[in-house]
Amino acid sequence: MLLLALSFGLMLWAGPGMALWLLAGFIIVGRIGLGFILPSLNLGALRPIDRALIAQGSSTISFIRMLGGAIGVGLCGIVLEWRLAVYAANPAMDAAQGRIQAFHESFVMLTVLCLLAFAAATQLRSPARKSAP
Repeated sequence: MLLLALSFGLMLWAGPGMALWLLAGFIIVGRIGLGFILPSLNLGALRPIDRALIAQGSSTISFIRMLGGAIGVGLCGIVLEWRLAVYAANPAMDAAQGRIQAFHESFVMLTVLCLLAFAAATQLRSPARKSAP
């Protein structure tokens, strides 16, 4: 989660004159973080499921994860459009500067959400196993 948050935070330095390879590097950092998150997420979600229901549980978890991703992307787009409209209505701000500011604010929101998710994840604990008598 921290690598994903770092990737979103690094996007604050993105601008029109940024080298494409540097932008790709920022994105790669986030995808490495996502690569660490997804297997753990699946393992944690499937662990309490009975073996006979693993196929159904795996399908359900994949569907819910995809649905959540689609909703999240949609909400990020809505926030970005809202911020773009705010800066477009500001006559004192240059259009290009307003677009960059709107993108930066969107990435700040994503960074904060990832840090909150990390804080919540640190509170997850495995249930204590009962020892056989």
